[in-house]
Amino acid sequence: MELLDILLDHSKITETNVRLLKFYMEKWDCSPYEAVVDSNILSEQLLANTLSAIFKKPRVFSLEGVEIESFIYKKLPYRFAREWNTLPLSQNRETGTYRVLLSDPTNDEILNGLSGYLGEGIDISIGERTFLATSIDERYPISLQVPSLVSENDVN
Repeated sequence: MELLDILLDHSKITETNVRLLKFYMEKWDCSPYEAVVDSNILSEQLLANTLSAIFKKPRVFSLEGVEIESFIYKKLPYRFAREWNTLPLSQNRETGTYRVLLSDPTNDEILNGLSGYLGEGIDISIGERTFLATSIDERYPISLQVPSLVSENDVN
C-alpha cells in the first residue's frame, strides 16, 4: 500500500494534502516519503512515530551501545544503504533474519532491493531519515564508502 493512502486512512493527512503531495512528487521527482517530509506536511519525527505505530515495528531513536558486526556492512553496499536510507543492524544466527533500520517501510523498491542483498528474512525497525543518513555515514567503514580506498586484499 502506498504511503499516502496509509497516512490518509489513518487521518494523518487530508485529501487536499494528497493532491498537493502528488503534484509535489511529480514536480520534484521524489518519493511519497520525501514529499511528505520535504513539504513539511509531517515532520520526520511524527512520520517515523506514525509509521512505527501503524506497522507495529520498533522505533529507534539512538544506536548508542549497538555494535554492528563488520560482515553486516559488506552485505549491503554503502551506495544502497545511503540511497535507500537503510542500515542493517544485525543478523539472527539461528534464523538468518536481518534486523534493518529504515525510514520508509512502504517503499516496495527498497524492500525488494533489501531482499536481493539480505534475503527474504528481514525484520524492520523505523528511524528518521536524517538520523539514518548520519548513522550510515558514521557507521560504515570509510573503505566501503569510498571504493577506491579498498585494497585488493580487502576485496578477496
